[in-house]
Amino acid sequence: MANPYEDGNIHNLILTSVYLNGVSGTNKTINWRNGNVQKVSMTDDCTFTFTNPVSGICSVLFVNSGEFVYSATWPENIIWKNNTAPSFTANRTVIIEFYYDGSNYYGRWEEYY
Repeated sequence: MANPYEDGNIHNLILTSVYLNGVSGTNKTINWRNGNVQKVSMTDDCTFTFTNPVSGICSVLFVNSGEFVYSATWPENIIWKNNTAPSFTANRTVIIEFYYDGSNYYGRWEEYY
């Protein structure tokens, strides 16, 4: 399947326990070997890097913005739904879903609460 979000549904999502990835700082590496469900709290504008993806698996990243509004720079091989990367609002958590096809990530997101 080229784009798992074409029909609006998530495919191949296997949830595990949530890996608490700590705070972001200005650079944060998300190592998908730690689990396909991870949580990070932003403490600054941050550049995210992804390592060890698993092809054909969906992953989820919970990003909490804290009391300030920060911006994120994402890996270039993410193809965002509607060509729109996540934006952050103070004191909100954004849930970001990724599907990795072996070379690109397909991502979509929503503000959770």
